[in-house]
Amino acid sequence: MLNRLKLRYTRGLISSVERSDVTRLTVPFFYPYGISEKRMSPEKPQYESPSQIQQLCMRIFAFVRTKLIPTSVLKRRMKTSKSPLMREFFRNPGGWQSMELIYENAKPANLSDWYALKRLPLSMEARNRRKYVLHEFVSWMQENREREKLRILALGSGPALEIQEAILATSSNVIVDAVDRDASAIERGQQVAQERGLNQQISYCCGDVCEMMIQWSEKRYDLISLIGIIEYLPDEVLLSLLKQLKNMMSPNAELFTHGYQNRFGAQESLGKLFNIQLIERTSDQVTVLLNQAGLRVVKSEVTPLGAYPMIVSTQSREPAKEPISANRIAAIVDTDRKKSRLES
Repeated sequence: MLNRLKLRYTRGLISSVERSDVTRLTVPFFYPYGISEKRMSPEKPQYESPSQIQQLCMRIFAFVRTKLIPTSVLKRRMKTSKSPLMREFFRNPGGWQSMELIYENAKPANLSDWYALKRLPLSMEARNRRKYVLHEFVSWMQENREREKLRILALGSGPALEIQEAILATSSNVIVDAVDRDASAIERGQQVAQERGLNQQISYCCGDVCEMMIQWSEKRYDLISLIGIIEYLPDEVLLSLLKQLKNMMSPNAELFTHGYQNRFGAQESLGKLFNIQLIERTSDQVTVLLNQAGLRVVKSEVTPLGAYPMIVSTQSREPAKEPISANRIAAIVDTDRKKSRLES
């Protein structure tokens, strides 16, 4: 049985490599192949959604990567790799430049680049998350096209190119404040906005998110984006930020955010290679924090590989719930993690 599976996957992997014009390469059995595009619904974008068998192969390769290969070997391979994504991620782990390479999903330079771009679960889920967020931005702008003077606040925005794309797609007249602490990301966003004629609609600010909230506490926004940031914030900091943002939301405003769940050894790899510790939160855990801040969830959807529970919330009509104890939060976290391990 195992030999038949090996033969099946080897044939499929080789054919997949040939289709991506990467030739004369030795393909390990562990590399998943044939990732299908799954249309979630007629109105939504196509998500990268591998089959259960392909996900099993991803888990096998994650085990090899995190448990069997020495960290020094992985770092040396990334540092000397001809893969633009691997080199950039090694230089600045999780930076906006590496994210842009993942989003562009260009023709791979070699086999390692092919895997990092097109078969690494974290790359696939990053693109799925971006597709979801872009779809939500476009839908929101279309639904509110008759309203004037709408304002968007994007925290941890990077270059905020997905917001620019949504504005271009809908011809929306929204005004955007984008905040990021990376000066190069701000410069990139300003450059592209200038080229697209959007520099009058988007204002970029380089600085710490929490500090900017103090300065802008009197402003009101119709949409707030917290994408790619809350997984770095502990509960007490995130709850404080959510409470501030709730007070900055206009009536009927929405807040886009998400949780993070470790899948396919991603957390182990990030910790092992770069000492990056992302904070895991399920949809329920994020909902608890949103409720404590006086917000209520109106939409929730998990990306195909389960890494990102995407959440849309608005102001609650009920008083904010009393904060639950740290022990209770720890119990919820422990229960959800046990559940995740069982599902895995």
